[in-house]
Amino acid sequence: MHVKRFEAADMAEALRMVKLELGPHAVILSTRQIKKGGGTFGIFGRSFVEVTAAVDREAVDPTRPVPQPRSLTDAPARVTTPDATDMTRVLDPLQRDVETMKDLLQQLALKERLAPPVNLHGLEREFTVMKRMVEQLVRQQQDSAMPLFAATLMPCYQRLLASGMDEILARHLVEKAQNSLEPDKLSEVASVQEHIARLVMKSTPASGPLQAPAGEPIVAAFVGPTGVGKTTTIAKLAAHYALGDKRRAALVTLDTYRIAAVEQLRLFAKIIGLPVDIVLTADELAHALARHRDKEIVLIDTAGRSQRDALQMAELTTFFTENQHIGVHLVLSSTASRPNLNDTVARFKPLGLTSLVFTKLDESTVFGPLLSTALHAQIPMSYFTTGQRVPEDIEVATPERVVDLILNVSQWHDHARVTERG
Repeated sequence: MHVKRFEAADMAEALRMVKLELGPHAVILSTRQIKKGGGTFGIFGRSFVEVTAAVDREAVDPTRPVPQPRSLTDAPARVTTPDATDMTRVLDPLQRDVETMKDLLQQLALKERLAPPVNLHGLEREFTVMKRMVEQLVRQQQDSAMPLFAATLMPCYQRLLASGMDEILARHLVEKAQNSLEPDKLSEVASVQEHIARLVMKSTPASGPLQAPAGEPIVAAFVGPTGVGKTTTIAKLAAHYALGDKRRAALVTLDTYRIAAVEQLRLFAKIIGLPVDIVLTADELAHALARHRDKEIVLIDTAGRSQRDALQMAELTTFFTENQHIGVHLVLSSTASRPNLNDTVARFKPLGLTSLVFTKLDESTVFGPLLSTALHAQIPMSYFTTGQRVPEDIEVATPERVVDLILNVSQWHDHARVTERG
């Protein structure tokens, strides 16, 4: 057994040194924080990370010259795949989670005596995520693309990828966690999970509910591709503000392509007692907004536009370039793929987007693309919709909700309670 001690400015650099000098089969024996310099007791010294690592002599070729540590700029972009021991260390927690969920399903069946309906959507989503985690592990093992993270961080990294999050973003979050956690905390699974959750929340751009400058009415237009739920989202918001908050509201529609959609909005407006205007041009929109100057909130519906149709996009742009005080909210389906979401945002961005609204969360099982899309576009999220009911199935997008969707944080506590009872 060949044992060696390494010192570095942070954990990431120390692990790179271990990898470069001892190879992919090295095992971390211990880590600790040390200080050097700054007087006899080192009180004012600089902090370093000390890592003790070992490798089996048989795994090291004595005839091969030992490579010297290189700078970050010289480090290879891809590293060697962990050995079977490392893979087992990563997969074991997943297996335990599967067993825990099996126990939960059995308890539910016993409690309900197999009587439907039993809401298993959360468990179904968890199984989907875990399946993706295993697929990612196998794929990365085959591609030799496994990054060098501490064993406790690997399940979190795999979960972020399985949630559909962009790989660069997932790696950045985990690297940040590895560099910012104290060595003693890095070995604790609960501390690692909580730290990753805090980093996800801190990185989540969320604008909160609809807003306007003090003393000004809220004027919000909702744009997006066809079939994402713009009209239903407006109906939910209108009911919330007009019936729930008792605020003076009005509806305007630019959707003259679909007669059924116009009639749907008219009928809804009549039921809750709101005026609705149908406009065809930017000038008519300006006149309609002037008529509703006494309102506290005006919600504008638009026709679904194909982001690839330049003529339709140009036509839509004229409404907002001539009425620049309108907040433009892009409505997207959470079931869409990450590349499709990024392409849609890029093509609607010239409208001057204020926020992103994600619909159909109840139809999706992965939520990493929501955060990836918002961060890539540098546009905050404002609302999520979770079903067809009006006005119940809509909520303000918050960092806490995003981290729970991606990491399923609320189930951590459920697992802890099940373990305590067991």
